[in-house]
Amino acid sequence: MVIADVGQGVREEVDFAPSPASGVVGGGGTNYGWSCREGTIAYSGAPAECGPPSDFTEPVFDYPHTDPGNGSAHGCSIIGGYVVRDPSLGDLYGRYLYSDFCAEEIRSLALPSAAGVRVADDYSEGLTVGKPSSFGEDACGRLYVASGEGGVYRFTGATPRPCPPAPAPDSEPVAAPTGRGLGIERKREALRLDLRGQRRGIRLRVAVEAAPCAGQAGDRVQLNRGGKRLGSKRLDDSCVARFFVRVEGAATFRALLLGSEEIRSPRLSVEPHRPGTN
Repeated sequence: MVIADVGQGVREEVDFAPSPASGVVGGGGTNYGWSCREGTIAYSGAPAECGPPSDFTEPVFDYPHTDPGNGSAHGCSIIGGYVVRDPSLGDLYGRYLYSDFCAEEIRSLALPSAAGVRVADDYSEGLTVGKPSSFGEDACGRLYVASGEGGVYRFTGATPRPCPPAPAPDSEPVAAPTGRGLGIERKREALRLDLRGQRRGIRLRVAVEAAPCAGQAGDRVQLNRGGKRLGSKRLDDSCVARFFVRVEGAATFRALLLGSEEIRSPRLSVEPHRPGTN
């Protein structure tokens, strides 16, 4: 178990509890030193009854709040990630990925074989994410980082790892890969296309709405009837397009958002019109 432990006013730390056996989380009852220790130094406000450093398990890695100016880790609040198990990320595999809310830099380190042994292999991955708040891992071992400024990013290597069943394209690259072949891509919210009908006699008003409305205004939508193209319009500033059609019998409609990725709405079925009803 790897523990990213937010510090007080001087240091941030990473604690490590190796597993004593397969499937068993280690470190039960381990004392990592707070509030006697902050990182690998004595806490300035430590209570008088604190014992010597040997009474505690020291972190395997810690870093200061003040920038040392040599490219080493620094920041104000560590954001812990995961040990990389995505083989498509190349030599990042097996390393612990983390960031800092203030420094906003993606970094990685090689964990030691035992708790209390200092990490000597920590470096920047050459990527930044604004106000990182959390990391995530999916069922295929692919890693993500969430930004407090909005957006979720997935880490990608030279050949991104598929996760069957393969999803429809839903991302746009926002960071170029580094020399290590690592990049991140922003995950876009799933776009939904809704279709609503309001009947007035033999006339039907069909409203097509794209949601969330984020950059979709002006995109063209096509309305199909019975699988055949009926017409197309552009979405207005509210991401809505309205069609007026004549319907005397039963009919089925579906809308399509046209572009680099085609998004379809659910089907809208209309029953035959009965005189005297709307």
